[in-house]
Amino acid sequence: MAFQPWEYRPDAGFAEGTDLIGYTVVAVDGDIGHVEASYDSGPAYLEVDIGSFFGREVMLPAGLVERIDSAEKKVYVDRTRDQIKDAPRFDQAHHVDYWEHLGSYYSGTYMPPGDRLSAAQKYEMFVEVLTGQVTQREAAERYGVDQSTVVTACRTARQGALDALAAAVPGRSGMTAEQAALADARAEIERLRATVTEQAVALHLDEGKASWD
Repeated sequence: MAFQPWEYRPDAGFAEGTDLIGYTVVAVDGDIGHVEASYDSGPAYLEVDIGSFFGREVMLPAGLVERIDSAEKKVYVDRTRDQIKDAPRFDQAHHVDYWEHLGSYYSGTYMPPGDRLSAAQKYEMFVEVLTGQVTQREAAERYGVDQSTVVTACRTARQGALDALAAAVPGRSGMTAEQAALADARAEIERLRATVTEQAVALHLDEGKASWD
């Protein structure tokens, strides 16, 4: 599906009439500010106060919104801080062309799902960046993707590694805590079964001996 800068994506989690004012806006490489105003249609966009970051407000087309987390009051956009920083600024003298100019700019930085890297390529890229073989900019050039893709892939890989470490059990390679607990329970069942069998055999022998006395 072609990128539509002035419409919310169907899977972004936006419902018409949702009040996003005050929500934190999160770029692929960190927070950038808070929603000051939102417009649902004709065109749909967010006005974001990023004073602590760029010292000004910016207009973010609704098509940039990747997902909305109502519980945490966060709006996630799939562009980097630098891409947002480099976006065309509003010019009162040329405001008629501003919408088209801004939409064209963000359309040019959109990465269609079909053009994204495979999981193996993302992992390889993450390792190269992590070990200092390449910078994020060099990785983007090498793999033919936008720098925001590199940032997102590295962030996702890092979080996946942290989650795996958190779930790992010492001495139980490749097992989660739940799997380790299940393995322990099964071992205990086998131990009890063996104990009961041993006691049954001992009892049977005692009874047999008694019959000969």
